[in-house]
Amino acid sequence: MIYRNIKHAFLQLAETKSTIVLLHFELKHDIICGTTKAKKTNYIQFFVDLGGVDEATETRSRTYDEDGLMEEQEQRRRMSRMNERFRDFSKKMDQAWGRISPKLFIEGDGFDIPYRDLAFEGVPYRTNVTIMPTVHALVALDDSPPMCMSLSDVDVAVFERIRFSLKSFDLVFVFKDMKKFVTITSIPSKSLDAVKQWLNSCDIVFFEKAINHVWKKILPQIGVSCLTPGVLLPYVLMFLFLITSLGDSGGQKGFL
Repeated sequence: MIYRNIKHAFLQLAETKSTIVLLHFELKHDIICGTTKAKKTNYIQFFVDLGGVDEATETRSRTYDEDGLMEEQEQRRRMSRMNERFRDFSKKMDQAWGRISPKLFIEGDGFDIPYRDLAFEGVPYRTNVTIMPTVHALVALDDSPPMCMSLSDVDVAVFERIRFSLKSFDLVFVFKDMKKFVTITSIPSKSLDAVKQWLNSCDIVFFEKAINHVWKKILPQIGVSCLTPGVLLPYVLMFLFLITSLGDSGGQKGFL
């Protein structure tokens, strides 16, 4: 892996609720990894699972004995030491990047750290995971495969299945090339306001709809209809026209 091929670099520290500390590198171009079963990959990840902290806490809550307390304290010291090692390594890489080129990344400079206070639950692939925003991306690095979506690629976000009777909703991110999209399903309704505030802070336009849409059919129509892909106003106007004409008569109108 060479420095100039790194698009994003993330440092995710361990804590009580998540005992994995990791470094994740999202790549611009695929590389081949492995010897016996070589395959292409667009990311490299190094991690340590410090499992045992939660178990120690649970043991202490049940027994309140001195041995349990000492075990918990040792586990927390171990977590602190490992976090510091990963943090120190990331600082050394930042210094190396600075010597090679002051602007090596396309997306930001140095390591990006996920915001746990903005985290929400959802299903980007097959399983429910914790999804966290960063300065330049939206990630679920604990998932397999890890999710990493560059915010600079996103043009519009669409909230789907927004109904008072439902306990969850879906969120679709439409990319600027009008060919790709990312769908996150089963987000708890209690996270709706927080996700909207985060999107507003990122200056990402969003809409609310009461139903789901078949994006594989919608996006090709938008791509053909828009004369200038990436220009926001024509794109949004055509977007509203198309999703309304495709049978969303019972849903809400899109709004900024």
